Amino acid sequence: EALEIHRSLAVINRQAAVQGTLRLNIGEVYAGLGDYELALDQYRLAVPALDGDDREFIAGVIAASGRAYLGLGDLARARAAYAEAGPRASLQAAQLDAFERAQRG
Repeated sequence: EALEIHRSLAVINRQAAVQGTLRLNIGEVYAGLGDYELALDQYRLAVPALDGDDREFIAGVIAASGRAYLGLGDLARARAAYAEAGPRASLQAAQLDAFERAQRG
């Protein structure tokens, strides 16, 4: 139901900031459902909606993308996304490091 509401709002409201937030939220719903590919599609749509104006928001979207890549098991892309997101994703990057160390040994 939340997904349908956000989709409807995305069609109705064309303001860039609102579009970006709605796309991020739709992506988070998909990620919560375990559909990381659809989540990534929404995250990709969230950033262009803002035209690069809100660096904090964009860093959040990139960090969310990292979590989606992690959900897909793509550790390299998750790490790259966390690095690009900067300090906002430092906790996720540290958790990924710990996970990889545990896997090695």
